[in-house]
Amino acid sequence: MKMTNKLGLGSNSRYKIGVLTCIVGYLAYCAYENFSDDNSNINNIRNNRKYKTKGLKRTNGVTCYLNSIFLILSNSTSFIAYINSIDQAKNKLLKNKGAIDLPLHEFLHDVLTQLLIDDPETNISEGLYLSRERIISLEKILKFSLLKQNDWLEVLEKMIHTLDKERKILLQASPEIQNLTFPFEYKTKLSTYCAKCKQNAEKGSQLNKQDDEQSFLLINLDFAYKKSEYKSLNFIDLVERSMYQQIEDYTCSYCTLSNYISKTKDTSFGLKDICINTDLRNTFNVDVFTKHHVKTTLIKKQDIIRYPKLLFFNLNRFAYSYSGISNRDTSTYFDFDKRIVMNNSSYQLNTLVKHSGNAKVGGHYQVFNRKPIVLKEKVDGEVKYHLKYTPITDTISERKGKDIDLGNKLSKDYWLINDDKVKDKSLASNINPHDSNMIVGLVYESGV
Repeated sequence: MKMTNKLGLGSNSRYKIGVLTCIVGYLAYCAYENFSDDNSNINNIRNNRKYKTKGLKRTNGVTCYLNSIFLILSNSTSFIAYINSIDQAKNKLLKNKGAIDLPLHEFLHDVLTQLLIDDPETNISEGLYLSRERIISLEKILKFSLLKQNDWLEVLEKMIHTLDKERKILLQASPEIQNLTFPFEYKTKLSTYCAKCKQNAEKGSQLNKQDDEQSFLLINLDFAYKKSEYKSLNFIDLVERSMYQQIEDYTCSYCTLSNYISKTKDTSFGLKDICINTDLRNTFNVDVFTKHHVKTTLIKKQDIIRYPKLLFFNLNRFAYSYSGISNRDTSTYFDFDKRIVMNNSSYQLNTLVKHSGNAKVGGHYQVFNRKPIVLKEKVDGEVKYHLKYTPITDTISERKGKDIDLGNKLSKDYWLINDDKVKDKSLASNINPHDSNMIVGLVYESGV
């Protein structure tokens, strides 16, 4: 009796297990079928975001300030177009007249090709890697040390200066490419006048002498010294203020002579052709104005006559004490405009440079890059996506298709790039409240 019960229970258990196995198998089959049916829909959803990193290759093994420079340049359509044009002109010259050496252009062309390659078979996580030997070769091109901590602006200025020298070599060899647009080219004019009488300095005088022009237009915003002022102004007002430099306690010749005439009623001296820095003793061969000196504020205004394609802003957050120790300001937060209008030209905020650390030549650089434009087109009946602006090696081909601005299409319009790590960020909700006190550089581009 016990044996029968044991056998019966055993048979019943095997029966239940068999039924359960069939049910599980059937459910798994249904789940598989449902997954297959919905697979295209899932892929479609992914396709809406699969190109969020299209055209961006992560960097690994590159010094962080070099990394920030490469990412800035890779995100500029005007710089990529310029590099392509230089490459074309160089190849054309090679066919007709012989070789010409443009080592930095070639180096950056190679770097950007690695960063912006749009081969769908390429693993995006591999990214750009520069060996120590390649960085040493870049040092030789720039004649500048790179294997120690450097400021990103210092290195960028050296690069642009070298690019300009190479460009001029190419222009001498090929005068027919004079119209080649250098995205950093600009022109400024310095005017100096008295805040009280509004008279100008003499033409050609030391007061109107331009300092040696930088390789690119860098507008300094002094966050470290003007915290309260900067907190109350919008961005365009900050830019306007930065174009003015004030010099206090300046003795103005025009105001002095005017004061003398007013006090003495002496009409033997006239104000015609008197500038703020006219030497009154030499002009009138007499020194009767000493006790009538007028101290005023001198204004030096930098007028930008021709704007570049790329505008750079340096947000100086370091103030130095008398002992030479730098103190970093991390208390000034700011809302950065995505678009600004300068000289009737609209500029788009392409890149924000983030710096963490208390030392100006130490710490770590990261970059917020605006997401690029990709091109959606049909190739042999198949829909494909390409980065619209890519460094090429032969000729610039015109692609036809639909532009997709990833910055507008996706909810998060920037990438935070930290060496080989990339995160989606939104300028409105991620950068301003939390990271704006760490932003040390801004790059705007016109025509995008």
